[in-house]
Amino acid sequence: MKVSLDWLSDFVTLPRISPAELGELITQHLIETESVAKVNPHAKGIVVGEILEIRPHPNADKLQLVLVAVGNKEEPLEIVCGAHNIAKGQKVPVALIGATVPVDVKGDGKPWVLKETVIRNVTSQGMLCSPKELAVADDTDGILILPPETKAGSDIREVLGFDDWVIDIDLKSNRPDALSHVGVARDLAAFVPGAKLTKRFYLAQSSKLKAQSDFLQPSALSLQQIKVAIDAPELCPRYIAALVEGITIQPSPLWIQNRLRAIGMRPINNVVDATNYVMAEVGQPLHAFDIKKLLRGGGGAITIGVRMSREGERLTTLDGKERSLSPETLLITNEGIPVALAGIMGGAATEIDRSTTSILLEAANFDPMVTAKASRALGLRSEASHRFEKGIDPTGASIGVTRLLALLRETCPTLNLAAIHDEYVTRVSQVHLTLDSGRLNRVLALKLRDSEIVAMLTRLGFDLKKKRAHLYEVGVPTFRVDIHGEEDLIEEVARIQGYDEISLELPRLPAVPRRMLPIERMRRLSRHLLTTQGFTEVATYAYESEESIAKLGLNPDEHFRIANPLSREQAYLRSELLGSLLGTTAENLRYTSEVALFEIARVFLRGEGRAPREVEVLGLTATVATDIEADFLRVKGVVESLHESRGFEKSSYTFVPLREEERLPHLPEELRVVASLLLRTASALIVTPDRVNPVRSSHGALSAMFAADEFGIHPRIKTQGILPSNGVKGVGLLGVIDPRLTARFDISKQVICYYESLEEAGKSGIITVKISEPPRYPEIVMDVAFVTGEETELGTLLSTLLRHSIPFMVGADIFDVFRDEKIGQGKKSVALRLTYRAADRTLTDEEAKRSHEKVIQFLKERYQAEIR
Repeated sequence: MKVSLDWLSDFVTLPRISPAELGELITQHLIETESVAKVNPHAKGIVVGEILEIRPHPNADKLQLVLVAVGNKEEPLEIVCGAHNIAKGQKVPVALIGATVPVDVKGDGKPWVLKETVIRNVTSQGMLCSPKELAVADDTDGILILPPETKAGSDIREVLGFDDWVIDIDLKSNRPDALSHVGVARDLAAFVPGAKLTKRFYLAQSSKLKAQSDFLQPSALSLQQIKVAIDAPELCPRYIAALVEGITIQPSPLWIQNRLRAIGMRPINNVVDATNYVMAEVGQPLHAFDIKKLLRGGGGAITIGVRMSREGERLTTLDGKERSLSPETLLITNEGIPVALAGIMGGAATEIDRSTTSILLEAANFDPMVTAKASRALGLRSEASHRFEKGIDPTGASIGVTRLLALLRETCPTLNLAAIHDEYVTRVSQVHLTLDSGRLNRVLALKLRDSEIVAMLTRLGFDLKKKRAHLYEVGVPTFRVDIHGEEDLIEEVARIQGYDEISLELPRLPAVPRRMLPIERMRRLSRHLLTTQGFTEVATYAYESEESIAKLGLNPDEHFRIANPLSREQAYLRSELLGSLLGTTAENLRYTSEVALFEIARVFLRGEGRAPREVEVLGLTATVATDIEADFLRVKGVVESLHESRGFEKSSYTFVPLREEERLPHLPEELRVVASLLLRTASALIVTPDRVNPVRSSHGALSAMFAADEFGIHPRIKTQGILPSNGVKGVGLLGVIDPRLTARFDISKQVICYYESLEEAGKSGIITVKISEPPRYPEIVMDVAFVTGEETELGTLLSTLLRHSIPFMVGADIFDVFRDEKIGQGKKSVALRLTYRAADRTLTDEEAKRSHEKVIQFLKERYQAEIR
């Protein structure tokens, strides 16, 4: 909102302070100031002239010679002018030689200096200015005609208010009282030292008509002929309809036009300008209907209705656009016919024009949420809707009517208030709160006296009554719709006192460390580990589009649809992270050749009731750089490190192959969607807590069911199945995504992904970080290579070996897998690196050899291994 300092001076007397300093104070105590600027800093050397004579130019048919008196000049000026809207006796702006004209309409639009010119052999001693050249309007066809009473020779800066300063404040909070000059003046008087409210401030808040007999006179249109029917009283608690006759449509007084232009409003005529002026001054939006047009549409009576729109209704608004009305739009009707969008904009069929002689003035209060929804649905915002959306004071309706009648009386001496109907359905009562001054000082770390607190709140319009020591009953003024509790009152004192006055004192709280939940520990450890492994964390929206769901081959009907999405791309709640990760991967591949991302977020699944069930998951994706097998194993190593960082021992989890026919009953719901996607590829493993020995499956060759080569994936990365026992559920899925799926996201590279249920991992109860001192004694490392069947699951082999209680064995890793025709079809050579160490002494070579022989014996008996 733009605030005029000249306008503010009607309501508050300010000390000697620069506009810039005032803007800084407003930022510190009220609302952020976006800019402080003069209305028109460029106009110089432009004065008011009176046209004495107009005659044709001797050498040009379209030009005229205008003789203009400019006050103290001894001789009138002869000026060449091409405009034809001028006449003898008019007052016009005259730019003298050397003057700075604000807008160059024939050039780049910037300020320019006027020089003496010769036009068709006649010297022009100045220039008559158009509204656009003075930056007061866009009209360039004619000269700006000033009011007859304007004194010739006056500086145009004073006449048009160019020396006024405007402060643009960025009001995002629910402070509708600050959307008016009266409201800003009230706050300035509260926090600017030496500022004082004027008598006009209190008069501006009066709702009583002055000299009411001068306004209210009998009329042919009686009170009985105007009725107000509010069908939705909860959405319109008050509606005032005032019938005003004796209207003459004409330009507003120049001082009103100047103030409106200063705050960015275009002057139109005295009636429309008066409604805009009152709205900017006291914060109450008003609207005027042409009585004749209302009667023409509804017959001989006027019945104003307030109701919600119906299906198929349309209305052409004042901006000339025909609008289809949704059922969530509140309407103003006459005899049931829509004539205005309540709180937003009037209809074109009843607008004020030059023939208007009587008006129906509307001053009402509308529900903020309904106004905001309708404004958003129609794509139509106005100064009125901006205020109604924040919630205005219902008592302001009568204040607005009173002020408008006083303004109109200046241009319409025959004005008559023929009838007024005030339908006040739901009266607003004053809210009363309790304020403890002692608590206020504790919260703000201040030492304010009670008298200081009372003075601050009283200046803001609050009514305080002392109940007992340090305890007050506070009456909240109805214009402060944002005050609901004691904390709001404390904040009011804080901002008036000044946030800079509050000392930097930490609150005194008991230093009791909160026990971290397993899932919180996993989040922290996961972020730390993955970022150190080269992955970048992303945070994407929890919504996805129907197109994104379709790309994944999922059904949008199985997702939760947003009732009022901000865009098509955010129409559904996502049930997985894969779509977001692939979309982000595709975007980043435009700038780099390799992408490794992860995200920890909630997904939304179908639950028993209507509300979605929120589950926290972790997802990561990594593009294949060169060799898919090597990169797959690299990501698998990252996943292993991830679990080890959480306190999982290698013997406590395993990578169990995933088989389609067995996956669904044994997977948590949040993993099933991604499992179905990975099963379409040739590589999918599941990470499961290995509390029991996994049941081995002799599923033989899988090439018939899952053709790895079809997707260009290394044939040794097999799609397998899960065969858990005793109800053990998987916590994560590791796999390579089908290239046909990634192609839908414009990804040409192969993508490896890992997807995990953090909640399921937390339920496993095995996430315990163990801290132990480094080994004191040296270790002995020994290798063994053996040949085993292709169907041997190496992850299971490794975890089983680690649990087999081999004496002194503290570690086992697979460092090579080799296949060759000499080994035999359906077989592979595996190389193990084993680590032996004693906890209390240096292990002897003989002891290590005995343990190593037991490992070899285990491999022979359990896996029919042939030692190489």
